[in-house]
Amino acid sequence: HRTVGFLPSPSTALATNEATTVPQCSWERDGPILAVPAETAPLTLAQREESLGAILRSSPFRTEPDLLREFEALLATPAGSGTKIFLWNVSEELNLRGNHDICVAAPPNAWPHETSLRSFLETLYYTDDDMPPAIKMIVKGSEVKPRNWTRFLCEQGTYTYRPSGGGMTAEPSPLATVCFGYQVPLGKLVEEFSQGQADTSNMGTRYERLANYMGVFYYHKDRLTMPLVPASLQLKNSNHIQTTELRIKALGCGLIGVCRENFLTQAHNKREYAHVSGSAVKFDALSFHVNQRMTKHLSDIVSPRLAAILG
Repeated sequence: HRTVGFLPSPSTALATNEATTVPQCSWERDGPILAVPAETAPLTLAQREESLGAILRSSPFRTEPDLLREFEALLATPAGSGTKIFLWNVSEELNLRGNHDICVAAPPNAWPHETSLRSFLETLYYTDDDMPPAIKMIVKGSEVKPRNWTRFLCEQGTYTYRPSGGGMTAEPSPLATVCFGYQVPLGKLVEEFSQGQADTSNMGTRYERLANYMGVFYYHKDRLTMPLVPASLQLKNSNHIQTTELRIKALGCGLIGVCRENFLTQAHNKREYAHVSGSAVKFDALSFHVNQRMTKHLSDIVSPRLAAILG
């Protein structure tokens, strides 16, 4: 069937995700409004008609046929399905004037995925040479090219973690894999670090992009939960002179991780992990093991290669 939901920002600004009531109307795939509740469309006919009235009064769509025409392109795709999101009367914090992107006002030192919808969507679903994009996403008429982690990371090393304990009997078996790597080959990273291009007043410098873009992207069942979370060792402060060797080998500067797990629970907003009472494994335990494997990667893979490069 076809469904339209209306999420008015003035009302949601004062409501939690759980408390928000969304006007929603559903139609048969090629017919009229659904007359009876369904598993994925539980409203009654009267509730749907009331919701449709609210949508037509408060949105750019003034008639039911105008609204339903927006489904034509989605139904014509090979999959015969999809989702469209319409924005209007948006906050001045959002910049809709740029080409093929929607940006939000942010501090100068923010990373692209924190300011750009297109950059965020590039990493929303895990993709590599063996895992094709989960869905096709289009922003302002231009398709989003997903980040292929196989090609994005250099000097890769992959590790696994299998949690154990009570309640961990689900199928498939609980598993986390984490892959570490850099944006450029290690020799190039050393070259950039050695040149001392550390202009901390300008996040746009190449040094800043390579050195400080570090942390772990956490995916739950291949859907992003949290991007670029620094591991514990990457948060260390060193009293020693931060040489190129120390920054790379001991502090993990520039090292990026991609963790894929299938056993934690995402929060309602899918931007963090929920604290589930009685759960055998929590995010803190996973991040602890990820930090252990990052330490192992730096010791077993990065250090020997770094020694060879530095002579």
